[in-house]
Amino acid sequence: MRKKYDLQLLISVASHKEELVNEIKRQFESVPEWIELLPPTNDISKYYQKADFFLSPSRSEGFCYAIVEAAFCGCSIIASDIPAQLELAVENIYYFKSDNVDEYIISIEKAVANLDSDNKTKERLSLNLEDRYSIENWSLNIFNLLLECKSI
Repeated sequence: MRKKYDLQLLISVASHKEELVNEIKRQFESVPEWIELLPPTNDISKYYQKADFFLSPSRSEGFCYAIVEAAFCGCSIIASDIPAQLELAVENIYYFKSDNVDEYIISIEKAVANLDSDNKTKERLSLNLEDRYSIENWSLNIFNLLLECKSI
């Protein structure tokens, strides 16, 4: 992908940094200039806003807050098609079969090709995500669920 596109990989590293660096060096002999290791932060939105794409090639996952956060902050999402990620009500996710590198590359290429058109819809997508996943809506849903349980 680096031969075809001018991409930079940003990796937020909260733990196991040494193991990550060792693995990168095993693959590339040194940490390439196009890989940036970011320290932990309390303001993750700055990292999302710095990126065009959020990669989520998970093999297993519960509810993936990071995808919702990244989409809200304007990232296009490229994600494996595992059940928890498929269930997210987030538009414009480029899905690929988990563990299928060829499909992963195709999804990245589609996202790169559609970046300009995706940027036009991101504000609307952010508003939809806020409506669906806001803490206010979550607490209202829990409250209504408790009322239903009480009436049973």
